[in-house]
Amino acid sequence: MSDQNGLKGGLGLWQVVFLAAGGMIGAAVFSLSGLTAAMAGPSAILAWVLAGMLMILVAVNFAELATAFPRIGGVAHYPLETLGPNRGVRAFFGFVTGWSWAWTELIGAAFSALVLYQFLGVALVPWGVVISVVVLAAVYILNIVGISPTVKVNFILFLLLALTMVIFFFAGIGKVEMGNYSPFFATGSLGFLSAIPIAALGFGAWMVITSLAAEIKEPKKNIPRAILYSLIFTLVLYFLMLFVTYGTVPSSSWSFANDYAVYAAPDFAATMFAGGALWIMIVIKIAAVLALVTTVTALFADASRVFCALGQTGIMPSFLGKINAKSGQPLAALTWVFVFTILMNIFLYDKLAQIITVGSIFLALAFLISLFASIGLKTFRRDVKPPYRAPGGIAAPIIGIIALGFLIWNVFTTALDPWGAGALYILGGVGLLWFIIIAITKTGIFSKDSKVGRLGKEA
Repeated sequence: MSDQNGLKGGLGLWQVVFLAAGGMIGAAVFSLSGLTAAMAGPSAILAWVLAGMLMILVAVNFAELATAFPRIGGVAHYPLETLGPNRGVRAFFGFVTGWSWAWTELIGAAFSALVLYQFLGVALVPWGVVISVVVLAAVYILNIVGISPTVKVNFILFLLLALTMVIFFFAGIGKVEMGNYSPFFATGSLGFLSAIPIAALGFGAWMVITSLAAEIKEPKKNIPRAILYSLIFTLVLYFLMLFVTYGTVPSSSWSFANDYAVYAAPDFAATMFAGGALWIMIVIKIAAVLALVTTVTALFADASRVFCALGQTGIMPSFLGKINAKSGQPLAALTWVFVFTILMNIFLYDKLAQIITVGSIFLALAFLISLFASIGLKTFRRDVKPPYRAPGGIAAPIIGIIALGFLIWNVFTTALDPWGAGALYILGGVGLLWFIIIAITKTGIFSKDSKVGRLGKEA
């Protein structure tokens, strides 16, 4: 199968389900679980459940958008197609959404590779960075070969990962003490609310399905199913593993002063319920390596296609939009993603908590604008008849917008430190400056020859 941009796909339903689920079950449950516990105490488990439910609410609206516009790097296209009659406004929000989501995935990939050495027990940071760079290089090469081989390898890794998670659950369920869940809101309501958008990062990789929309068989039927199945599957596995993780560790042990607990939570929990037994520690380390590799694989596929879409629309340099004729892959965009994740690994290895907070804000912002795009689809694009309609009509995106807006405000006011704020403003400022330059010079999407984003009479 090949779309109009030269992509090769033909991906089946379960291939993309497991690619997305493998992308979600990675750094999240193995490292973000400790970070959220440090922020919220035992109530972190509720934060994860609520994040999953919020993500399902958001996802059904994305399924509607993706079936209406099944294109590469879908999230970058939705505002361009839906947000009102002004092309400049649509282009701006298309850029903000694509830029925000691509950086969410870049940060997630870099973070996943960095925390890998925590689980492997590599104490020396330079060697840890070398290991993370090797992992990123291996995933980069795998993605270059083609999306079909990538999802096949990912499928095998995911099955092994799911098996190790089930083993962890049964090994620890008998050692759970409900007293460890008290006090439930150990850090108060603000800590609990701040943990929700961090946990939401653990559910974000389903977006790879929308980015691969042009490469999926029967997208109008399979996209909604794949998104829903992958999220439900992930939420169930998360709950089982986190119930054991939080239930076997005293709430007082979740502290930012304990890097082991914060960045290797299941490993830390196993020392509690299994006394550091060699077999369970080996299982956890295998699971962590598998999970982090599957996460990076999915995030590379997603981020590269979003950058490719931005290049093809003319919102970013056109070289990013080129598809390699032999492999059918966005080689330039993949290389761009690889280079930036390597740079973050080399220079930001000591800023794990800060970069993940920045990533959570970018994620919420991309989702927020896309929910407005869902409203725009129903309001301004009555000429488009998506084969899938999100339940709840316009009420569903409105609820999502209110929830995401509140969470963004809460993270800004409670969890964002000066370094994180500076990084957020720099990345946002660079993106805004680029957009202003192409608007003033009338290049890219603003050139008079560009047909991108022209609707109705504009075309």
